[in-house]
Formats: sequence, structure tokens, C-alpha cells
Amino acid sequence: MIPLSEPLFQGNEWKYLQECLDSGWVSAAGPLTSKLEAQVSKSLSAPEVVAVSSGTAALHLALLAAGVLSGDLVFVSDYSFIASANVIRYVGADPIFMETDPFTWQANPQAIEEWLIQNCENRDTHCIHKSSGKRIQAMILVHAFGQAADVQAFQTLASSWGFHLIEDAAGAIGTQLKGKYAGTLAEMGCISLNGNKLLTAGGGGLVVCQNPEKGNYIRHLSRQAKEEGTNYQHTEIGYNYRLPDLMAALALAQFEVLEEYLARKKSVATRYFEAFPEFEWQRAIPDSQPNYWMIAFRVKHKEALISKLQAQGIQAKEGWYPLHLQKPFRGSLFAGNPQLSKDIYNEVLCLPSSVGMSQEELEFVVEMVK
Repeated sequence: MIPLSEPLFQGNEWKYLQECLDSGWVSAAGPLTSKLEAQVSKSLSAPEVVAVSSGTAALHLALLAAGVLSGDLVFVSDYSFIASANVIRYVGADPIFMETDPFTWQANPQAIEEWLIQNCENRDTHCIHKSSGKRIQAMILVHAFGQAADVQAFQTLASSWGFHLIEDAAGAIGTQLKGKYAGTLAEMGCISLNGNKLLTAGGGGLVVCQNPEKGNYIRHLSRQAKEEGTNYQHTEIGYNYRLPDLMAALALAQFEVLEEYLARKKSVATRYFEAFPEFEWQRAIPDSQPNYWMIAFRVKHKEALISKLQAQGIQAKEGWYPLHLQKPFRGSLFAGNPQLSKDIYNEVLCLPSSVGMSQEELEFVVEMVK
């Protein structure tokens, strides 16, 4: 089977794992997790980076650092993996799902601005949803499939309406917008190191912070909120979210080859685009460079094509099921037109795009799709 998105380990992974095992530091107390944070900070030109146990944990901590409280509302992209919305419920808040652009598959800033004008007001520097009286404290903006969302447009809305902007860059490591990396464009950004991502540690995540104080607070929470220099004294409810050194060893080696992996992904995407110029591929927004984590297009009768490809040993899959249709979130607030993300789901098909995909495998997929 030609996999959809398979990890590739061909750098210093074994070397760093051996160092980790030889030293005996395999938990989050070892030195490699801090070394990884420094490496990512350098690679992404990010002021502060905190390594945690998953991308979901990263989003959870970012919401806490944004001051989201029980009873608040949080905007979130509708076309995303369910973790983007689950974390909102972790903190006792409720989601407002955002309209999806039918061409970029990202949240539509124009639709959200119109919804804000019609349904909200600024009250004592807070954004208040008029009909419920609830505070809108944050927005989780997803970079869908490794393509960049329009962070600058949403940052303007966040600044003028008074809520925090968090980038969900789970699958967008290395993606750029106007020369800056996804995850570094807003107040906080969250990256996943799950097994199917472009760079992986088998799991894990990163919180990228522009404000060092917020970064230190997130790191504090990820260590069970233990007060430094004390015997098991804790300042508040904390979490066991620190990334262990065993996983940091893998991530360190992966980040060393980021540029090479980005080039490989672009080569795969370019071949697909050249082979099928008539397809309705996911569009990149202006001045952006995707990482092509997931390469997908819209097609009628996607189920039939997926079935035929899988019969040929090609793992092709559908895209995300819209969050507003998921059982835990039915009846939630929606900003804009919910039908658009449903239409995308009904037609999107993802093709194999592994970093280590051989040219022979790529050509076979092209021929079978034809």
C-alpha cells in the first residue's frame, strides 16, 4: 500500500535516541526537550517555544494562556480535525464555527467580520455576543492541510474587537505567509508532531509564543504548575503536558532536515498539479508558500475514486467532516454559511504525499488516477 502520509527517518534520529538512552534521561526532566525548544525557536525565528505532549495539549494551554474561562465563546475554523474544537470544551467554553472559503478551504474573514458587526458589540474592551451576553475571548484559526490561512485579516479583527488570536498550525510546519512561518504570525501558534505530519516525533506538539511571559506561563502549566525551588508546591491546577526527551530526540533530528522535507513535498505537489491541471486543487492565498502536508482536490463521486485507488494499493482518503456536524457540537453557534464546509467535505479527496514517496510510487499514483 502506498501510504497517505508516512514519516521518514533518515537523519540523526538513531544518534539522538542513543544519546538519550545512554544518559538515562528519557522523561521530560532531561536536556533534549529544552534543546528542541531552542532549535525550533531558531528554525522558525520564534521568540519563545514550549514543547508539549501533543498538538491538542498545545491548543489547550494556549486557550488557558489567552484567559478563556468557563462560559466564554471561542471562534474556531469549521473545516478542521475535531481537536480544534474539543479543547474549547476542555476549558468550559463553547465554539462559534466559522464559514469556510470554497476555494482555499480556510476560514473566511469577510464572513466573520459581517457576523461580528451584526451580532456583537464592544463592551468594556471585551467582545460580547449580544443575544447570549457571553464574552468572545479567543479565536482558533486553522491552517487547513498545510496551506496558510489569512492570519493578517483575522489579526485585524481580533485587535479591533478585543479577542486573542491563536494559530492552529498543527499540520503547517514550514508553511509561510509573506516570508514568515505559520505558527509565528499571531500571538500564539500551535504545531503538531503527530506521526502523520511532515515532521514527527511520533506525537507531541509545540506552542510558539510572541510574548515570553505567556511562554513561561505555558511552560509552568505544562509542568503541573510546580513552583520552582519548592518541594512539590504548586501555584494552580497544572497539567502533565511536558514533552519527554525520547520524543524530543526524534523531533530534534527531524527539524534538522526541515528545508529538505519541504522541498520534497513541493516536488510531489508540483507533479500532481502538472499531471492534472484541470482539477480543482485547494488554492493558496496570495503571498503564501504551503508545506503541502496534505495534497487534495475536489471531485464528484469521491467515494468511487477512493475505492478504485485503494484496490490498486493506493491509500487515498476523504477530508475532514465539518465540526459543526459532529455530534458533540450540533446546535453550536455558526458565523456565516455552514453549507460551504459540508460541500467541501462531500468532494475532497486527499492523495498520497509522503515525504519519502519515491518517483516510481508517485508516477504509479498519477497513472492510476488518470
